[in-house]
Amino acid sequence: MFSIFLAYIYKKTNSVFCCAFFHSLYNTLTTIFITNIGSLIIELLLALLCIVLYYNEKIKSK
Repeated sequence: MFSIFLAYIYKKTNSVFCCAFFHSLYNTLTTIFITNIGSLIIELLLALLCIVLYYNEKIKSK
Protein backbone atom coordinates (compact mmCIF):
# COMPACT_ATOMS: atom_id res chain seq x y z
CA MET A 1 0.00 0.00 0.00
CA PHE A 2 2.82 2.40 0.80
CA SER A 3 4.35 1.99 -2.66
CA ILE A 4 1.10 3.25 -4.21
CA PHE A 5 1.29 6.30 -1.99
CA LEU A 6 4.92 6.92 -2.98
CA ALA A 7 4.05 6.50 -6.65
CA TYR A 8 1.31 9.11 -6.27
CA ILE A 9 3.73 11.50 -4.60
CA TYR A 10 6.28 11.01 -7.36
CA LYS A 11 3.64 11.48 -10.06
CA LYS A 12 2.50 14.76 -8.51
CA THR A 13 5.91 16.22 -7.63
CA ASN A 14 8.37 14.52 -10.02
CA SER A 15 10.74 14.55 -7.06
CA VAL A 16 12.55 11.57 -5.63
CA PHE A 17 13.41 13.72 -2.62
CA CYS A 18 9.73 13.95 -1.63
CA CYS A 19 9.41 10.18 -1.90
CA ALA A 20 12.52 9.72 0.24
CA PHE A 21 11.16 12.18 2.80
CA PHE A 22 7.83 10.37 3.12
CA HIS A 23 9.58 7.01 3.23
CA SER A 24 11.75 8.18 6.11
CA LEU A 25 8.68 9.65 7.82
CA TYR A 26 6.95 6.28 7.47
CA ASN A 27 9.96 4.48 8.93
CA THR A 28 10.07 6.90 11.85
CA LEU A 29 6.37 6.56 12.59
CA THR A 30 6.48 2.76 12.50
CA THR A 31 9.48 2.84 14.84
CA ILE A 32 7.57 5.02 17.29
CA PHE A 33 4.61 2.64 17.14
CA ILE A 34 6.67 -0.52 17.54
CA THR A 35 3.69 -2.84 17.94
CA ASN A 36 1.99 -4.44 14.99
CA ILE A 37 -1.20 -2.61 15.88
CA GLY A 38 0.53 0.76 15.49
CA SER A 39 1.97 -0.27 12.16
CA LEU A 40 -1.44 -1.46 11.03
CA ILE A 41 -3.00 1.85 12.02
CA ILE A 42 -0.40 3.75 10.00
CA GLU A 43 -1.02 1.49 6.98
CA LEU A 44 -4.77 2.06 7.25
CA LEU A 45 -4.29 5.82 7.48
CA LEU A 46 -2.09 5.76 4.39
CA ALA A 47 -4.68 3.69 2.55
CA LEU A 48 -7.36 6.20 3.51
CA LEU A 49 -5.15 9.06 2.36
CA CYS A 50 -4.56 7.34 -1.00
CA ILE A 51 -8.30 6.85 -1.47
CA VAL A 52 -9.04 10.48 -0.61
CA LEU A 53 -6.34 11.76 -2.96
CA TYR A 54 -7.55 9.49 -5.77
CA TYR A 55 -11.16 10.59 -5.54
CA ASN A 56 -10.14 14.21 -5.09
CA GLU A 57 -8.32 14.02 -8.43
CA LYS A 58 -11.32 12.38 -10.10
CA ILE A 59 -13.62 15.14 -8.85
CA LYS A 60 -11.24 17.87 -10.05
CA SER A 61 -10.96 16.32 -13.52
CA LYS A 62 -14.74 16.38 -14.11
